[in-house]
Amino acid sequence: MIKGDEISALVTERQGLNLNYKQIRMALIVALCIAPGISRGATLGSGWAYRRSLRANLFPTSAPGKNLAWAQFYTNSARLPDGRDLRVTTDTGTILPMRILRVSKKDDLVRLAFQEPAAGEYFVWWGNKHPGIAPPVLKIDRGIFLRVYPLVPGPRRNWRQMRRLFHRTTCFSSMFVPEMFMGYDPTGWNRQDMMLYRANLHITSAGSYTFAFDVSDVGFLNLNGKNLLTKTRPGGMMGRVRFKRTLYLKPGWYPMTVGELHLWWLAGISVDWKPPGSAQYAPIPPAAFAPANQAAVGPLEKVGGGYAADFSIKPQSQLFVPPDNYLQRYTFSARVPATFSPRVTWTFSDGQTAHGLQVDHEFLAPGVYTVGISVTQAGNTFVAKRRILVRTEMFSKFPYPPVDPAGVVADIIDNYNLKTLSGRQLYRGVMFYHHYKNLRGLRAWGLAWAISTDAQNPQSVVNTADMLVRRELRKGNFRQAGNIYLLASRKHIDAMTQAHLLLHYAVTACNYSGTAPQVLQSLQNWKADHGPLPKPAAHDIYTALAYASIANGNGAAATKYVKQAGDVTSMAYSAQEIRQGVLARNVESYIDSHHYRTADHLLDQWELQFPRAIIKGYTRLLRVKLMMAQDRFLNAAQIAVQYVNSEPKSFYAAKLLYRASEAYKSAGKTTRAELLLARLKKDYPESPYAYKH
Repeated sequence: MIKGDEISALVTERQGLNLNYKQIRMALIVALCIAPGISRGATLGSGWAYRRSLRANLFPTSAPGKNLAWAQFYTNSARLPDGRDLRVTTDTGTILPMRILRVSKKDDLVRLAFQEPAAGEYFVWWGNKHPGIAPPVLKIDRGIFLRVYPLVPGPRRNWRQMRRLFHRTTCFSSMFVPEMFMGYDPTGWNRQDMMLYRANLHITSAGSYTFAFDVSDVGFLNLNGKNLLTKTRPGGMMGRVRFKRTLYLKPGWYPMTVGELHLWWLAGISVDWKPPGSAQYAPIPPAAFAPANQAAVGPLEKVGGGYAADFSIKPQSQLFVPPDNYLQRYTFSARVPATFSPRVTWTFSDGQTAHGLQVDHEFLAPGVYTVGISVTQAGNTFVAKRRILVRTEMFSKFPYPPVDPAGVVADIIDNYNLKTLSGRQLYRGVMFYHHYKNLRGLRAWGLAWAISTDAQNPQSVVNTADMLVRRELRKGNFRQAGNIYLLASRKHIDAMTQAHLLLHYAVTACNYSGTAPQVLQSLQNWKADHGPLPKPAAHDIYTALAYASIANGNGAAATKYVKQAGDVTSMAYSAQEIRQGVLARNVESYIDSHHYRTADHLLDQWELQFPRAIIKGYTRLLRVKLMMAQDRFLNAAQIAVQYVNSEPKSFYAAKLLYRASEAYKSAGKTTRAELLLARLKKDYPESPYAYKH
């Protein structure tokens, strides 16, 4: 038992402080209530660099155990990586029992719980390289306390076997949650893990209580140390009561433990009840559990110094961007004295900057970001940095963060410096502008994404480039369309994907722009730089070279490249002809039904599978028809003439010259149309197209 002189020592040990009655009373309560491990010397010594105030209210309760409060806040780089220098004290410096719930070497966010003898002000300290003996460990009897563990293999045929699995591994995250109902993993892990909830349930009146329980996979519900309900068959939560049990309870406090083994898909838990006199099930209200108080966190204070730059970090909302990305908005607010009129500058480790006392920033991809603030006041500059973890989704709000309007997101990222963003971030921005149909932003971000050489998923690169090219073609930006494929091919991806993108580049640039010589040179340079290639990559690049050679009027080179490319199928010749006949009918049908994108895709597929079709000319005739159906008359005329110049003896040469003349006429280029008709009569006098008007 602590004696009176020991209490006096606890009160007066902090020198240089005029103690009032309130402070003495606080110290007395602490001395009588804290764990037995705290004795005469359990006060904070010297060497502590920083602190924050923690102000907590006290909710009266008869629940077993000690009152506690919890807080979540950001430290700075002065904190030891493992958090062993964190201490919570009363305002007189007495160290309190505490437990660190969350600390990471990667970022500066800390979550902890501490014993709360009375309502009032407390302090959390850090920044001491030699912090001394660790404080007493807090026993948590209040709140709905959740601990998360990695899933370990083992039998789970009953609740005892499930419970043993928790003892075979180590908790990697813990927190207080607002209720015993959750439809996601609050750690953001979203993989296989195990969750253990503990709380003290208050029964205020005697009677029959029916409990209903479900988890997304398997789990158990124990009450007062005895098993109440167990789910042993994996399966999602079905949105209805599945497991229930009725029992008679007297007034009092009942320890409740819920274990959930999250095997796949999304985590989830539901604990409902039907108390006496109630006709329907409902989630157990948070007020039925012993409360855990959340402390209000004060500004950063530099021990023994003046103003220390500080800012608050608030997760605001997120916006889903298909197929599976979230853009997350955070608000950063500078904490400055009321007497300041500062100039405030913000920096973000994605290369963006901002100015003002409060700014919003949109994080485009998960990761650890370093946010910096510079506060300039009366010629003095104060700086601070915080490392923050941005997860795949925003789980900092309960039960789920609000959805951001697309316009709010656009207002922020429209002003981003695209040169500083990673390829992954640029890709997510591109998907945002594409999905929400912001064409102006899509063009700028799309070009920046294409220029970026960062490695990405190969199929994603191809799909994104295809989407951007379609947009540019729709807008008539023909040269830009081809360049997107060329730029995307320079990313750090495999040679097969690069060759595939270069094939698209050859077809697009040769069809829609007058850059055929540059296209051919780019393809030849790439082939020379890469030497021997895997067969699929070699097939694509030789097919591209054949297409570019046709555009440059060199049929002999095109024939050589087609032979080197070969076919990608082992079909017999007759089967190949049948297949090409089917493709021809399908392309004609899609053109006639105005499904132009599908027709274009089938033509690409046709020439890729059977490169000799590039030489024969029928696919070229269909491409001309497709372009004329899309009112792209000049492009249609261009590719028709390209082919005739390359393959003047082709069966389709005369018809293509006639189609080119018709295309020029439709485009209002009558002189060009007449010149082509004259050429047709001169070079192909035997053709019936030479005498059509």
